[in-house]
Amino acid sequence: MPPGAPPPPSGSLDTPPTSGGRAAHIATWPWICIERLVVSSLMRRASSQPRRQGRGWCSLAKSDGPKNNRTFFDARFVWTEKRRANRLAFILFWSIVMYYFFTVYVVSVGVVTDISMHPTLPEGAYYMVNKYIYRFAHPERGDIVVFRKDRYTSEEYVKRVIGLPGETFSIQGGEVYVNGRRLDEPHAAGRSHPDSAPHTIGKDAYFVLGDNRLMSEDSREFGDVPFTNIMGKIKPDEFFPFR
Repeated sequence: MPPGAPPPPSGSLDTPPTSGGRAAHIATWPWICIERLVVSSLMRRASSQPRRQGRGWCSLAKSDGPKNNRTFFDARFVWTEKRRANRLAFILFWSIVMYYFFTVYVVSVGVVTDISMHPTLPEGAYYMVNKYIYRFAHPERGDIVVFRKDRYTSEEYVKRVIGLPGETFSIQGGEVYVNGRRLDEPHAAGRSHPDSAPHTIGKDAYFVLGDNRLMSEDSREFGDVPFTNIMGKIKPDEFFPFR
């Protein structure tokens, strides 16, 4: 160093570090490394979290990264999605479809509006119609069936099957005869009238009568009922008529 020159500042390149300065540098470098690790970790965590719009607990969340594929019925609620409304619409749509399918093809509920089946089915009584049984079997004598007179009317009738396809039916002296033999009818209230000549029931058709013979509109007036017009079966003594 030339004479009269100002002394260089401590820690400059011209002055070699003293042993005390070297010791201080060695002692602080681990803390510098830890600080850098903490800062980098916080930065990575902040970049991975969604940004918040607005303030408070009701702020909306938007993620910068790829959206997570969530299932349709995921219970988590997200403000920016219409998942809840779509889920309700989905449930409502399939509820209507299942209700229609169930009432048309499985079982439905009806109410008696006349006294033609008294005392078996009194007026005002509710009944359940098994609508799938005749897809696997045919009506038998004594079955109580729900049917329509023809395909052009929506009015439903409830009567009892008396005559089967191909049988000969007649009424003589207030009694019902099938194939020349008198039919025992413990469920009938009153005598059958008027007398009729022997009648052969058509193929895939049935002769039906109401239990209250004096107050019933049945096959004596509108003839045989085709099998295609029969909608289901009723069992008054069973709440769920699945047999």
